[in-house]
Amino acid sequence: MKSSTPLFLPASKALLKQARKLHQSGERKESGRFIAEGIKVVKELLASRLETVAVLGFEEELEELHELYPQGFYHTVNSKDLDYISGLKTPNKVAAVAVQPSPVPFTDLISESCLLLDHISDPGNMGTIIRTAEWFGVRNIICSFDSADCWSPKVVQSSMGSLFRSHLVYADLKEVVNSILLKGTLRLLGASLDGSKLTSDKSLPFALVIGSESHGISSELLEMLPEKVKIPGSPEAKTESLNAAVACGIILHSLAKK
Repeated sequence: MKSSTPLFLPASKALLKQARKLHQSGERKESGRFIAEGIKVVKELLASRLETVAVLGFEEELEELHELYPQGFYHTVNSKDLDYISGLKTPNKVAAVAVQPSPVPFTDLISESCLLLDHISDPGNMGTIIRTAEWFGVRNIICSFDSADCWSPKVVQSSMGSLFRSHLVYADLKEVVNSILLKGTLRLLGASLDGSKLTSDKSLPFALVIGSESHGISSELLEMLPEKVKIPGSPEAKTESLNAAVACGIILHSLAKK
């Protein structure tokens, strides 16, 4: 006899309230959780190593996800609920609450190619850089403390799942650079408009430093780098610099093994 017990239970008010509050940085920090929106991003989340606390969505989308990932905790919502918990103008049909991974010491991430992000404050750029880095095989990312919160909804959305497969920590980048210099096993270089033309060497692991569009790499950190590189532009170009995520992608294309 078929059970009359519903496959999914309606999301409680407490769960909806928790999901909504995760748009606030203080709540993410205190709870150690984050919110992900959109069926593609939630699929990537459920397939990752991260712990998913709850998936909230329309029943049709939940059935699709449950078929692929039956271990999840699924809760139905209506349009009003989605409007309430979403940070998007046009909410997606699915959202999820998940646990941020425990941070690891930055020393665990500098044994192979890595990115050092200095004051990347724009969440969209942060997410795009994480996604671009994964494309080129770089999953270790170390951010300055004043960079964007990688677990903010905008970063989660723009990374399109790459964040869930990356190892990302926040640290004092001067301390990180000192450790890399002491180890001497990575090619250490930074993107700078005053640098030399980039030379490609796909045989060496590297540590690439990317700074903000407005200020570049901080002066103290830049002085510590043994190699500064630039991306030559057209003589007719009027723009002052490239977007940080675009510059990162161009340099990684030259450095990373593919």
